[in-house]
Order: sequence, then structure tokens, then C-alpha cells
Amino acid sequence: MLKRCLTVTSRSLQIKGWKSKSCYILPMFPYPSGNLHMGHMRVYTISDVMAKYFRLNGYNVIHPMGWDSFGLPAENAAIERGLDPAEWTRNNIQIMKEQLSKIGVEFDWDRELSTCEPEYYKWTQSIFLKLYEHGLINRRYSPVYWDPVDKTVLADEQIDSSGRAWRSGALAERKNLEQWAVETPRYAKRLLDGLEKLTNDSRSWEEVAAFQANWIGKCDVYRFLLPVNGGDKGERFDLRLQDPTELCRAEFLMVLPNHPLAEHGKTGRYISKKTVRNIVTGNDLPVIVLEEGANLNDSNRFFMDARIGFAAKSELDKGMAKKFTFENGQTQIVTSADGILRLAEKEGAGGYLTSRKQSDWVVSRQRGWGTPIPMIKSPQGEYRPVPESMLPILGPQRGQVLPENGQLETDTLDTFFDSSWYYLRYLDPHNENCLADLEKQKEFMPVHLYVGGIEHADCHVFFARFISHFLHDIGLAATPEPFAQMLPQGMVKGLTFVGSEGQYLKGDEVEEVQGEYIRKDTKQSVKATYEKMSKSKGNGLDPMQIIDEFGVDMTRVQLLRAAAPRSDVNWSTNYLKGLTKWVERIRWLVDTYTSYRRSQPTAEPKNNEETDMYCKEVYNYHILNVSLCLELLHLHNTSIMNLQGLTSSLRKMDPEEIGTSKEAERCIHALVIMLQTVAPNISKELWAQLVTVNAYDESIREKDKELEQQKWPQIDPEADIEFIIRMLGITCVKASVPRQLIQHTSKEELLELAKQNYHKGFFDLLSEQNLTINDSRVRRRTGLYVCLDLDVPSTIKKDDVSAITKIWNDRKFQILKAEKKKQKAQ
Repeated sequence: MLKRCLTVTSRSLQIKGWKSKSCYILPMFPYPSGNLHMGHMRVYTISDVMAKYFRLNGYNVIHPMGWDSFGLPAENAAIERGLDPAEWTRNNIQIMKEQLSKIGVEFDWDRELSTCEPEYYKWTQSIFLKLYEHGLINRRYSPVYWDPVDKTVLADEQIDSSGRAWRSGALAERKNLEQWAVETPRYAKRLLDGLEKLTNDSRSWEEVAAFQANWIGKCDVYRFLLPVNGGDKGERFDLRLQDPTELCRAEFLMVLPNHPLAEHGKTGRYISKKTVRNIVTGNDLPVIVLEEGANLNDSNRFFMDARIGFAAKSELDKGMAKKFTFENGQTQIVTSADGILRLAEKEGAGGYLTSRKQSDWVVSRQRGWGTPIPMIKSPQGEYRPVPESMLPILGPQRGQVLPENGQLETDTLDTFFDSSWYYLRYLDPHNENCLADLEKQKEFMPVHLYVGGIEHADCHVFFARFISHFLHDIGLAATPEPFAQMLPQGMVKGLTFVGSEGQYLKGDEVEEVQGEYIRKDTKQSVKATYEKMSKSKGNGLDPMQIIDEFGVDMTRVQLLRAAAPRSDVNWSTNYLKGLTKWVERIRWLVDTYTSYRRSQPTAEPKNNEETDMYCKEVYNYHILNVSLCLELLHLHNTSIMNLQGLTSSLRKMDPEEIGTSKEAERCIHALVIMLQTVAPNISKELWAQLVTVNAYDESIREKDKELEQQKWPQIDPEADIEFIIRMLGITCVKASVPRQLIQHTSKEELLELAKQNYHKGFFDLLSEQNLTINDSRVRRRTGLYVCLDLDVPSTIKKDDVSAITKIWNDRKFQILKAEKKKQKAQ
């Protein structure tokens, strides 16, 4: 039974008529490599648990799947094999769909999409044109990274810390090329500020927000794109200034050796052959290239490896002005910062607050297997957009000469562009008139929970947020932020063996002797560690083989139980023995209950107050905690621990009590209903056994309905729920409080209960700290929790809240310690 592997049939999971309870669970879609790996299985198992949970709670759940199917790997693999990339990709998709059908995950396949299909990338091209129409896409010369192996430009985000290309691993070259680029810095400040609101609303964003905030950088400079004289057509100098009025006093510019205007291979201090037009004074500013380290003793910051210079600014500037004589260098005018910003905006030269370090998003790619860029080049070298009526521009049309005097662009789009909006298309995948109907977006957006690898926190999530904000600005997206909650998960690591000379060994080359690993041939000691799975390390695992050996459910349970979703999993089958015993204990409970009911089909339940009270406490405690672990904390491993706890508590009961107690019956049914989130096939078999007998209380199950159509167990009206106090997204204190007391209480009454009773000590501490509460906001989840979000003055930061919470926890610990000491003395 445990090794049984059932194929999940493709079906639509849409439930009609529940608009008020819609829920969008989105796992990051995969690149169709042709092989499902353990990381894939972990992502989709985690999202499947959440989809099942919300569906059982009565939500209309979307849990879609699709394919991020354009890109270099497919093109290179197809070239090596002499195949068409489209054929290669579609074959891989079919293989992976078959694999996905075996891992116990239910997807809404009616919503399936693939970024390489014209029906999808027609709208990718449309978004490009909208960005162009609103002045956010330009073709200009800019410094870019060039991959010498894959022969294409890469975005800054696709270069690792060692300067190597993310796909080929080649050392990237720096070139100044004319490319299509999206002006993402125009949105940098908004996107950075948005992270604070996201983390205040949900702590699930904290890890991703930290990555993005660091990547965006501090947004306290103004961007100016100044024309370059003597350079390529359309070349601009990207100048970032904290004080725009410095343009009035500018005499020259200084750049560091890594700046695009620095000449490759040239060293020392010299003047560039190019000058930069000052849009405020009209002067042409000379550009001084400094030697390496020349700025180390300069107190003035260089942003984007450049800054303005004038003699009065610093000793470095004074020395430059003295060493070099510049024509027109002293011309100054006086104007306000606002006037300068308006001028820059009018001339298309920037003039907006942005990041100190973020560059434009270069989206041109010199490869064939990608979304064709919908632009037309005239014989004179000018570009114009393709009319919307011509979309989609298909791959074979790239470079095509048009009858109306022009040639279609040959470049394709960065695949991050393809994946920047797919979450919207899932909502309306067959719409031929717009990318996604706004009414459907209003029903499901933002995504309730986005599940995927933390490695995508920088690039993909940033670009998705940028596109969503832009589409919202122009009325094509219902919400500016696409994802309400994030669940980034760690890697699945494999047991890795390293020989004495540092070489990786395969598992069949090693044996375990008395708890130590040694080589089979030489008997030498081998180091065993857990590392990221890869072929080169010989530690990769095929999930299909594991499922064949242990069954889909036990593989799912092991993946979920091994660690919290955000932590790495060190994959091992050592724990499967214990998990198997747990499932067998559940089977024993079901067998014991059904055997008694079958033998006594008309018997009435025995009323044993002690047994019933025990079962009620066990039921309410574990229902509450399993629900909180899944819905609020996203701790799938702890939810399984609570299911195990419920099993153990029931297993302690006398077998006759299990068969005769109505409350025990309720617990067993609840256990099997909840079990389906992690072990869907085993739970179906157990449910099929349960429904063969009459229940003492038929209300505990939906009559004549399948297991997946049952309702998630709810705690009793008199049970306790969580009463939580939060500030700036941080949970400060919580207490178990009778549900009836707070479930429907007003905000004012809740605040009074918190201050005078359940959280009195914490609010006393706030008074001691002179912290004023401006207002509060109530969030409720019936039967789970009531949360008071306290609104505090803007001068209070998260570090302050964390410090206060720590003081309270330390104080509470001392109080508990004193109480225990007092009890001992008695």
C-alpha cells in the first residue's frame, strides 16, 4: 500500500460561485529541461499542500502550471542534436508533464501556458510596445556584458560575483553596444518603498525583501541621462546626483577606470576623447578618467563610477582643475533643484529620484529561440514599433524585409521578460482580446502565495514587480504588487562523497563500515557531506526512481517532514522507517474504529466524560496548530508533527474507547481529512475504509462526497484561538484566548482586552518606553486567530520593535522562572 503510485488525472479545479473566497497558489513554473529533479518536486509538493488546504477550507483555488520555455539551453541543445528548438522544447514538456502526473500534485491543466507559444508571446510583445509607448524602452548604446560562448548580451543580474555568465560559466566581456533597454530605475524608489509595506503585511516577504532591497540599493540620488559628444548615436552619460544644483556649478566630470568612457587597457589619469553635454548650462563637460584608487581619499561619493567636479568641491577637484585647463569650464547659472528636474524630464534626460547603483534592464538577446522584439528598422536606421494588429511577430519573421520599407528586428527578448507577467495570463489563458481580463484579475490578484527558490528573489521577482506596477499604472493590471505572500524554499541536497584528493565519488564506490564511509577499492576514509545535487558530484537523485521504490506519498511526506520550507533538505531515506510506522499507526486507528462499527452497526456511542474531554482537547489543540502551521506560518514540517501528535494521542486510548467514543470518531475523521494534504493516495484508501461504516455523528463528513470534497475540520466554538499583537509586521506577543470572547469583538474592545487583560504586561512596557499607539487594524481568520496590527509613529523602526519584543520576552522569562521557583518552594 505504501509503495502504491497513483496517476493523478488532469482535471479543472475551478469551483464556481465562490468569488468572495478566491485563492491563488502559484508555484514558479519550470524551464522544460526534460527531467524533473528533487527541487521541482519539493516546490510543487509545497504548493500542492497549500492548494489542497485552502480548497478544503472552501476557497475557490487556482493552482496552475506552465512552462518557461524560451531560452539558450533549448537552443544550444537543439543545435547540438540537429533539431528544431520548438520540437526539442515540446518533447521535453510532454516528458515532464508525464513525470508531474506521478508526484501526487493536482494542477489546473486547463490553464496551462507556455512562453514559447505565439498565443502567449503575442502579449509579451504587446507589453514591450506599451513600455515603448510610455517612454520606458529605448535603444541606446550602453555598457553591457557579453557572453563569448553563447554569443549574446546578458543583463547585469545574469553575471555572478566572479564575473561569469550564469549559463555558460564563461568570463563575461564588457562591451559598449546598442541595445534595447527598459528604464527600470524610474521605478526603483517605488519598488523599494513597496517592500516595506509587503513586509509589514506579511513577514513571509522578509527574506526576499532583504535580497531585493540590497540589490536595488539606496534610493537617494537623482538620475540624469546627459548626451555624449563624440560617441555613438544616442549614447548617454548616466549621472547620479544627490544635489541636482551641482549641475549649475559643474566644470568637468570624473570617472573611475571601470566606467564605460574609460578606454580599455589605458592606465593613469587622462582626459577622455568624449565630452558630455550639460543640459542646464549648455556647456560640454570634459571627462577625466582617474587611475585605480584615486578616489579612496575623496569624501565625495562616486555613483555609477562617476561624479561631477568643480574646483570648490574638494581637494581632488581642485587638483584636477589646476592640472587641466578646460574651455567654458567656469560658466555657471543659478536655478532651483525643482527647475532642473523639470528641465530634465522635459528633455527626456531623467530627472527622477532613483537607486545609487541600478542600471537599465538590457533586454536584447542575439539568439533565435526567444520572443521576437516587435520593432521595425528603416533603411535610415530609425526604429518604429510594429502595429498591434501585426502581433504576434513569429520567430521565422525576424529580420524579414517588409513591403512598406523596413526590416523587422532580429534580436529576441530576455527570458526574464517572458516570465515577468505569466501570473496574470494564468487567470485568462485563452483570451484573444487582452492579456488578462481585469474582472478576473480583481477576483484573484494579488497571488495569495508565491512558491519558489530563493535564488529568484533578485531578478525574476524584481522584474515581475516592475511589470506589474507598470501595467497597473496604465490600467492593465488590477493590483500594483503581484504577490501578497512569498514562500521561498531551500535546496534539496544529496549525500556527497569526497575522496582524500578532493575528487567526488559515486555512491556505489563507497561503503559504510561502523558508521564511517570508506572507498570500496582502497578502503581509504571518505568525507561525507550534503551538497547541492549535480551530475559532476555524483549525488543527484531521480525523483521518479525514489517514487518507484518508496511510493509517491512517502516521498512527499519525507520531503515535507525533513525541514521547514525555507530551509535546505538533506535528503535521506533513513527517516522513512519512522514515517512508515506513523502511517501504519493511522491505519491501526482506522481499522480499530471501522472493525468495531462493523461489528456493532446499530450501537450508540458510550458517554464517558473523561474520554470525551480528552478527545476534545486533543482535537482542538491539533486542528488549531495544523491550520496555523499551514495558513499563517507556512511550516509544513511542523504541521506533519502535529498530525503525528494527534495520531499518538489517539493511539494511547483503549481500543474499545476508539470504537465507542463519538469524539474519538471525530478525531479519526479529521486526521484522515487533514492527512490528504501531504499523503493524498494513502488518505483516499483510509477514507474509502471509513465510509464503509455508519458514523455515530454523520455531520462529521459530507455524505456521498469524495475525500477531496470534504470540509477542513473546525475547532469548537468554546475552544481557544490565538490573540496576536503585531507592529510593523513583527509578531510581538500572542496568547490563547476563548474563541467566543474575541472572534467577533470590535477593534476598540479588542484593544481594551489586550491592554487590561491578555497582553497587559506588554502594553505596560510600551508605556514605559513612551511608545504611542496611533491606531490599530484587525485581521481575523475564523476559528484560528485574531490579530491586532498596531500603527506606531513613523519614527519607530523595525529594529525598535524587535528590541522592545526582546525586552518583553526576557521579562516574561524571568516572571515564569520566579513562578516556578515559588511553586517548588510550596
